[in-house]
Order: sequence, then structure tokens, then C-alpha cells
Amino acid sequence: MPVTQMTPHQTQNVPEQPTQQQQQQQQRQQQQQQEQQQQRQQQQQQEQQQQRQPQQPQQVQEQSQQLLQQQQRAQQQQLLQQKQQLQLQRLQLQQKLLQE
Repeated sequence: MPVTQMTPHQTQNVPEQPTQQQQQQQQRQQQQQQEQQQQRQQQQQQEQQQQRQPQQPQQVQEQSQQLLQQQQRAQQQQLLQQKQQLQLQRLQLQQKLLQE
């Protein structure tokens, strides 16, 4: 940020902007990591399910399939909540910046 340092009184604001941006980047990275992790978990669950299925009678298969779907829905719900929290934090950060 060499541009903002041209006049002495502006240098005080310099460290603040990057930290806000860094926070937002970190939040995005965390979100991506969480999404990837949950996708991996879902894949693993499905694979385990498929491996177990041959030995199981039809009814048990259906039950375990339903259970899997419920787990996936719960995970998606969690992801949604995390996304909303991140959006909220981002908005709060932006408001802070505007108030300064």
C-alpha cells in the first residue's frame, strides 16, 4: 500500500485495511475447507454404504440409505448456517470499515 503512505496522517489507517481483507480471505478459506471436508465425508459414507450393502437384506439397506440421506441433509444444513454466519461477519466488517 505505498500510495496511502504519501501523507503522514494517513499511515495510521494502513495496517487496518489489510487485516480486514485477511480476515475475509481466512473466512473464505475456512469455508472452502469445511465444504471440501464435508464432501469427502459424504463420499466416504456412500462408499462404506455400498461396500456393506451386498450382505444386507433389502429392508436394512433402505433404512441405512435413509439414515445416510438424513446425515447428508444435516451436514448441508450446517454448511448453510456456517455460510450465513460468514456473510453476517463480512457485513459487520464492512460496516465497521464504513464507520471508521
